[in-house]
Amino acid sequence: MLKENLLYRMMVVVGVLIIILGLIHISYTPILYKDIASIPLDPDNLNTYLYMFVATGASLLLAGVLVVYSVKGLKRNNHLAWVVSLTVGIYILLLGIGAVVTMHGGNPFAYIMLVLAVLEMFTLLLIKRSIAGLADRKEKL
Repeated sequence: MLKENLLYRMMVVVGVLIIILGLIHISYTPILYKDIASIPLDPDNLNTYLYMFVATGASLLLAGVLVVYSVKGLKRNNHLAWVVSLTVGIYILLLGIGAVVTMHGGNPFAYIMLVLAVLEMFTLLLIKRSIAGLADRKEKL
């Protein structure tokens, strides 16, 4: 039981870290605007770039909230909580891989996002194995 509680807490920590990453991403937008204002972009491209930057931060925020929220359902082995957790995990994993591939070594946050995604998916796997082990022990009794 102690192991399961630790795994659930780990999911909450990962979710909170994803939320923080999303907040950092959104709060960096004004600084980014100043930095790229000197680049000769037409206003439409600049606005699109900034919108996508904020949208990525907002999606990280939402993903982190969903991870934290789904932990309660994971504790009860709720099917919808598993679907949400896996979907968010795959989404964050794709964002992390894409960030590392496109930001050629210059941004440590790309690696942080990838590590958080791998950590979430690994923790989900451990939770699933733990639940399966509990079910096996109950059957033997």
